[in-house]
Amino acid sequence: MSDRFDFLEIDAGRRSQVRRLQPEQVGQALPGRSRPGAGETGVSSPSTGGVPWTAGPPLVWRVVETIGEPGSGAGRFRAPAGIAVDRSGSLYVTDPLNECVQRIAPDGGVAVLDVAGGAPPAPVAVAVDEDLTFYILGRRESGVLSAFAADGSLQWRWRASGFPSGAAVMEGFLACDRGAVVLLDAGSARIVRIRGAGAGRPPAVIEAICHPGLTRPRAVCVDRGGRLIVGDAGRQEILVLERETAGSWKLAWRCLLPGTDAVVGPSAGGLAADPRGLLFAVLPGSAFAVMAPGDRRLQQLELRGLHGDLPSGSLALGPDGSLYLASLSGRIYRLKPAA
Repeated sequence: MSDRFDFLEIDAGRRSQVRRLQPEQVGQALPGRSRPGAGETGVSSPSTGGVPWTAGPPLVWRVVETIGEPGSGAGRFRAPAGIAVDRSGSLYVTDPLNECVQRIAPDGGVAVLDVAGGAPPAPVAVAVDEDLTFYILGRRESGVLSAFAADGSLQWRWRASGFPSGAAVMEGFLACDRGAVVLLDAGSARIVRIRGAGAGRPPAVIEAICHPGLTRPRAVCVDRGGRLIVGDAGRQEILVLERETAGSWKLAWRCLLPGTDAVVGPSAGGLAADPRGLLFAVLPGSAFAVMAPGDRRLQQLELRGLHGDLPSGSLALGPDGSLYLASLSGRIYRLKPAA
């Protein structure tokens, strides 16, 4: 089988009815989704204090769309582990138990990439760049990172076993940053930036960022200013790193995660920054928070319409400001601020 997505059409009312599309049909209107209404870089570390919860009532967001159903096959998920949304509003979902990645267009078209079609074994994380290149990371044991073009063709593949400084344990988190893909090396508590070198040339590690405050990095995203936002499970805090010079990064500020004694920090994929500067986080105990630009204080986020469904920890932001949240039930929820 070629390293390419199979494009499928799903009837919105009968998701078990799937029709394979011809290449010329890809992109045509399809049924809609359900809507209920290389060296290491040093980092300087200035003294920064913890940041408390802000006073006042929580911000309320509500579910406006439910995507997918539990199960196997196109449009169904058993364990949605990672999600991402591209600039057109298409949703990407990794499902390690179903051994596949699915791309769901705003109009309901579904593209499926399974292990036989080029996806890494047990894909756990996904990120998509501005040019619609998307990246898939296999489970930490395999450490396989694959890049695909918008049409689903495999561009390159990178393995953690080839990392220059020894054994690397890659956590299930990805982010895109100006043509590079950012991932976490939990084994050495560092952030790694990788970039493809062009057709026929292998990808390369262009930067490995270390910081004494990183103990167990568990989540990462990149904000509009190119700053790296990292959730650290060891210290129970969120760190924001910004580039100081071409060869170094500094700690801009850190935010302690109060009100919990959980042993894990921000959940898998549990950080997302939108173009306005808002930072969304899934915190220990399935709590949610948002941080406004320049505030540096977490405000509680109340999500309505989940009907008791528990989040898996993965979240993403759409181009229209929607918040996408993966659940343990196998559904994806899209939320907007309540009126």
